[in-house]
Amino acid sequence: MDLAGKLFVPAFDKTFDAKVQGNFSSNDNSINQILIDIVDRTENQGNAEFSKNNRIFSASYKDGITYVDTKGLFEEHIGDFMEYEKLGLPRIKFEGLNMAEELQILVEKELGMLNVEINIGGLFGKDEDGYPS
Repeated sequence: MDLAGKLFVPAFDKTFDAKVQGNFSSNDNSINQILIDIVDRTENQGNAEFSKNNRIFSASYKDGITYVDTKGLFEEHIGDFMEYEKLGLPRIKFEGLNMAEELQILVEKELGMLNVEINIGGLFGKDEDGYPS
């Protein structure tokens, strides 16, 4: 999977470039990989030799390890109203996530939501006992 586009964040009234890339399997966790990258990017202006490319948020997953980087989000948009470093932010590492299991749970829940009982009695009428005829 490879998706790229624009992400509008109403709270910041700003649009960012976003990219999501990944390989997914609900059977084999060694296949699972994901990269999410959200960047505040400007095009070259006039005679400028560079554009602004500030990473706002990124997350990646591979081999049971998840990395999340929110440094740009805090520095550019949230500010320092809290001591986010004490929470382990802006960069976090999680170990032990099995995305294959999580995907399997998600698929099972989604399929469960699709399990709808259909009453065909209204289509064909009912007999005197209330059963479809």
